[in-house]
Amino acid sequence: MLSDPSTIMTLPALAAALASALVVLAVAIAALRRIAGGVEVARGPLVARQELRIDVAGPVVLHGEGPHLTRRFAGLTFRLADRATGQRVPARRVWMRTTTAGRSRVRLALMRFDLERPGVYRLDVDGLAPTADDAACAVVVTPPSGLGLPLAILATIAAGATAIAALVGIAWACSARAHPSASSRPRRRPRCRRPRRARYRSRVAGASSPLRSTSDPARPTCIG
Repeated sequence: MLSDPSTIMTLPALAAALASALVVLAVAIAALRRIAGGVEVARGPLVARQELRIDVAGPVVLHGEGPHLTRRFAGLTFRLADRATGQRVPARRVWMRTTTAGRSRVRLALMRFDLERPGVYRLDVDGLAPTADDAACAVVVTPPSGLGLPLAILATIAAGATAIAALVGIAWACSARAHPSASSRPRRRPRCRRPRRARYRSRVAGASSPLRSTSDPARPTCIG
């Protein structure tokens, strides 16, 4: 027997909320991975000096890419200069050092450069000592993520919290259906009877007079 009609109406709504939250969560995770990874505009090996062709203007982000748990980019300094003019490109630290992990590789945001125009640029890496691990590492240039990254993070958190809340609500609704509360059970109709003393007085009055007096009737007592 169902405990409450409101519980029956709540279950479809919670199931729809859970399905919507899971869809939004999948889309948000996919967008988060795409934004964090970025669109590559240049890629090169990890060497002390190399030239990169960058066909975009404006801000770009330099990433270090390598195996999981790599410490190869720690302590390195990166400088970017225009090959045609030799002018050094203004650089600054990224305000959010994002890390994108794949199955076997990880990408870490290192520096942000402001390019005046597309062209060929010279990248110098200071503090780099050649090791055998350099072949598994690379440098990647991508456009900045902007507000898309924090928005994708917030959407992922909100969708995950909504999915968890919907699951808890469904579990509670199913438990309420399986174990109805005392307030939802049908109440027994109270059974009324007259007190023993009133019944005795009624019998005495009936024996003394052929007409039963109605001026002082016996009041029944209801027992739930």
